[in-house]
Amino acid sequence: MTPAPESDRPPRRDFFLIPLIVLVTALAMLGGAELIAGTFFRETQQGNCSVPDALLGARYVPNCTYYDKAAETPLVQYVFNNCGYRTREPCGRKPAGSVRIALLGASTAEGFKVAYSDGLAPRAAAILTQLCRRPVEIQNMGVPGYGVIQQYLRADKALSLQPDMVMLVLTPYELVDVTDPEMLTNRDHPEAIEMKTAKKTGQVEGGNEAGTIARISTYLSDSRAAIAAQHFLFQNREQYIKLFLMHGDKADYLRVPLSAAWEKRLADLDLMLGGMADRIHRAGLPFAVVFTPQRVQAALSDPASRPPGVDPTTIGRRIAAIAARHGIVFIDTYDAFRHVPSPENLFLAVDGHMTAEGHRVVADAMVGSLTASGMPPFTGCGSVPDSDISSIIHQP
Repeated sequence: MTPAPESDRPPRRDFFLIPLIVLVTALAMLGGAELIAGTFFRETQQGNCSVPDALLGARYVPNCTYYDKAAETPLVQYVFNNCGYRTREPCGRKPAGSVRIALLGASTAEGFKVAYSDGLAPRAAAILTQLCRRPVEIQNMGVPGYGVIQQYLRADKALSLQPDMVMLVLTPYELVDVTDPEMLTNRDHPEAIEMKTAKKTGQVEGGNEAGTIARISTYLSDSRAAIAAQHFLFQNREQYIKLFLMHGDKADYLRVPLSAAWEKRLADLDLMLGGMADRIHRAGLPFAVVFTPQRVQAALSDPASRPPGVDPTTIGRRIAAIAARHGIVFIDTYDAFRHVPSPENLFLAVDGHMTAEGHRVVADAMVGSLTASGMPPFTGCGSVPDSDISSIIHQP
């Protein structure tokens, strides 16, 4: 082959300039994408009501207010009462003639990332007040990031509110992080517990694949452009399910049979719910667990969307069996989501928390179960057609 004439060869400097131009162009495009995405998926926080807690890790400051805007939400105001609960009513002596519910849970219970009046707790309280013809308040003790062990440690605090019943909102997410063995062993001796300040290790099975996915997710969470891309990608149900199932142990509660790690999680849950039920029942109060699904379970509600070996209902059935063993009322709201078209849209696509409409579905399911339960706090409470429920809610 005859070599190209010297005059036809590009100048030597082009071997450096062309890649440099490509790199600069790519960076400019990425920067532009980041700038545009940052406009629509901006995050900001004004104030902070969370402080460290030696036993629980963190808690909210009483009588505190802050504002937070997540990438996929508008600016939300958080106001906490004199106990540090996201409830408008004070947590002192229960008003005569009223019904008080002590609500334990994590971010879903709190109504994280939705306006106060849109959360499941104030919505359910407003409907029950109308149906029961007397004031019903829900002292919302939910704190994002709390696992079941934190709920166990707060059971006595819930009882100190002199409630008519105790409820726990539980999602599969609260079971993902393995319960600290030291905390579990000393669950009845909180004075012996020293909260670990290190970040959660997220003990998982699945080797490098799960770890790599987790690292990539953490990296992408810092990029507005990446969040925007995920937001639109996750609108595709099939792609979203496929990507979620790549998370190894985190997604194994969807696979049957359950892995050994998830069986251990359920065994720990059995232990802790049983202990909570004993204390609550000794106080003469009913105890209810409200199970709410994750976004991926909502996406899998249509059997046609389920890959082989995947069953999104297994985890709920197992928790229901645990509740039954301990005399706990089990309220499964997943069935209500399965009757909504495209129920995955009731959750933030990337973040995963429920939208205001998702909280509506949960609140309405809670109300229906409570008024039909025959439990003393709700004996004689009426019922209302779903079509009329929205007229009951007071929007301040």
